[in-house]
Order: sequence, then structure tokens, then C-alpha cells
Amino acid sequence: MHAATWLLLCYSIPFFFLGYAASPSPTASIGVVLQPRGNGEKVLVAQKSFGFGDVVMAVPSDMCLLVRRDGSVVSGLKGQLDASLDDPCIGDLRHPVPVGAPPEITWDVRLAFALLDATAGTSLAESGDFFDAYAWALQAPDALCLPLCMSPYMLTQLQNPAMEAAAIAQQRRLASVAGMYGDVHAHRVTLASWQRAQQAHPDDVHRLPPPLSPLQWAFALVRSRCFKAGADVFAFVPLIDMANHAVAHPAAQFEFSSGDGIIKGFALRAARSLTPGDEVTICYDEMHSNDRLMTQYGFTVDGNPNDDIALRCHLEGAVDDDAAKQACERLVAAADALPRGGADAARVHVALRSLVSRIRALGTSVGVVGSLSPAAIVDAFEAAVDEAAAGFPTTLADDRRVLAALEDLPPDTLYVPRDDRLENAVHLRACLRYRCGKKELLATAKRLLQASRST
Repeated sequence: MHAATWLLLCYSIPFFFLGYAASPSPTASIGVVLQPRGNGEKVLVAQKSFGFGDVVMAVPSDMCLLVRRDGSVVSGLKGQLDASLDDPCIGDLRHPVPVGAPPEITWDVRLAFALLDATAGTSLAESGDFFDAYAWALQAPDALCLPLCMSPYMLTQLQNPAMEAAAIAQQRRLASVAGMYGDVHAHRVTLASWQRAQQAHPDDVHRLPPPLSPLQWAFALVRSRCFKAGADVFAFVPLIDMANHAVAHPAAQFEFSSGDGIIKGFALRAARSLTPGDEVTICYDEMHSNDRLMTQYGFTVDGNPNDDIALRCHLEGAVDDDAAKQACERLVAAADALPRGGADAARVHVALRSLVSRIRALGTSVGVVGSLSPAAIVDAFEAAVDEAAAGFPTTLADDRRVLAALEDLPPDTLYVPRDDRLENAVHLRACLRYRCGKKELLATAKRLLQASRST
């Protein structure tokens, strides 16, 4: 890789990346630069113009970690740490998961183990010392906002019992098979993160949330950054994994090439014309709701058009098709009359789709004796919206005030006081954005139902 290109890519990444420029390694073709954003995050932006279909970035497979569904790591490692090779939970990663191994050891856990060995600082990756340096470009343990990375207190701040329970189950699953990588001291990245937290709060170490284990950190990276390459192979693709998500109109598309049953490499190809300074985004999945994005990636999209509203509607009577149709028509007319733009427009779309689909499903046949009127249907759904909103322990207004206060903190603020403890500020912001999104959808649905009465 050309030294200048690598230095551009690693702009504002810690200084020890500079040593990589002179190291022998596989070559990546890069037409982007990694730049800081105002909130402390980094984004990929084009450093030159690209036309539709141009290759923006290409990474050969021998710079990547590849694992098959059977758990065998087929590319990326030229060796393992002796300690991991001898660990009964890890073993020889070149081979499939052994027969009789705990069911918790799946391909994604094995890929996480491979990532930990590759980033251990001992140049075990096929790309030489590339992963030794790239370890510090990856999200730090305390910056990952997936629920599986959150403390018990922070999980309650999601205000989603099902998501909380799933995260706890995942944490227990990982702890049961972590082996040597269950200890924060077993990997230099998790240790550095924990030491940074202790140094920032030397008198309050006992108030800090427990640190992530190395396996939690690596598994969260695999879950949020892994690409599927065909039916049987999953890949951790450095550099390309820095691309952010765009629900609509992504800047590039991910692709891979193969031959003779072997993955050859990966690329980002421009999905539209790009000029220098444009952010290079991809679409992780065009149908992901905010629940899915939060669970798998640790973020949400304001006004996500793929969201939905979960409602339990209690109807005191039957609904025929005509009444359901009239109620839906009134909602559509109300939506058309509402002033909207940007995220508001997406929320109106989601609220309308959620309400209409549920109302239509209630219709049975025309002429049902004693059928509810369209107005009664609207009343019932407004009561369901109120019930859903009342199920949250805090209001939307409360959450917005807390979130605004957090947004005003310096971007490098890691922990904030909560009762008798210190909690991760990045996690709290993510939780608040997630639950504000849910409550904003409910508020939009209520506004839509109320407006439909006058149409």
C-alpha cells in the first residue's frame, strides 16, 4: 500500500499507525480518506471523484479474516497464540468446531477468537503487522453501543424488556465459552480501555461499570462489521468495515469476487457519482428496523422508514370491511394534510403504514351486524397508542431533556453519574435516541388518529 494513501486513510488515528506505511503487506486500493466528524466519530469520505460503477476501494482476501459456517477460519491467520491454541474453548481455529463442543461456540464466536489473535500485537495475521495497527482504528470497547456491551443498569435504559433479556442471554452465552478471553487483561485493547477509564476516575473505580471482556469486544465487532460472502463464508473486511449505513441512496455497494470456490477479494463500487468530500456509505440492509439496527449495530436512524409500531388494540365489537376501509381512508387523508418534512415525513409514513395494516387486518366481511363505526375504530387505536406510551417509565419530554444535556457534554466524556454509580455516556445517548424514536412514533400515530376525526 502506498505510504501517502495509508497516512491519509489513517488521519487522526493514533500515531503508531505511522509505522505501518513501510511494512510489507498485501495491497489495498483505496480512494477514500478517514475523517473525524464533530461528534467524535470518523467517517469514510471520497478523496477524488468517482463515476457510477467505479471501484472506490478494493481489499484482497488475504487482508481479511474469513470463516466458514462450520467455524473453520480459512483466511487471515498464519498462526495463533500458544495460549489460545491450548485453550479448550478456542483450540485450532483452522478446523471446524469440534463435535461435542458447546453449542454456544458458533462461527461468529470463532471469528471473534480469530480477530483477537490477529490484533494481539504479535503479527499473527497473514497481512503481517496490519491488524496489529488496525486494532486501534476499530471501535474501542467503551464506544460500542450494542446491547450485549451494556451494563445491567444501562440495559434497563433501553426500556425494552425483550431486548434487555436477549442481551443478558447473549452476555451469559459469551461468558460461558470465553476461555482466556473472558479476562479483560487478556487483550491489549480491552486492557487499555479499562485502564483509561480507571485513570479518568481514579477515586471512583468502584463506581464504574464492569469492563467488557475481550470476547465481548471482538464478538460485538464481528456482529456489527461482518460481511457475508456467499452462502457459507463470513468475512471481517478491514477498511471497508468503516463505511457507515445509509437507509436510502447509499454512496456505494459492497461486493466480493471469487473463483474456483475461493474468495478473491472485496470492493466498494460507487452506486452514484461521488465528488471529493462525499461520505462513502453503504446500506447494511434496506429493511432493517431501528430495533434490528440497535441490536446488531448499536445505533438507530432518526425517521427510519422501516420501523413499526407495536400496539395491542382492544375492540369492543366486530369490524366489517367497509368500516375498516373508511377508517383507513380517513387516516390517509389526515396524513396528506399534516405538515411534514425530513424525519417527520418518515415518522408519518411509518405511523400510517402501521395503523392501516392493523386496521385492515381487523375487517372480516361486509355487513357484519353490530360492526364498530370508523370513529369507534379510531378511538380504540388511540387508546392502544396511549396504553403503549404509558408503558414507558419516562415520557418523551423527559427523555429529550436528558438527551439534550448529554449532547452538550464534551464529545470525549466517557462516564456520567447515575444514582450511586458512573455509567457509560455513549451508551446512555444511544439508549435515549432509541427510546425517543419509539415514543416519537407513538406521538405521531396519536396526532394522525386525532387528525383523522376531522377529515
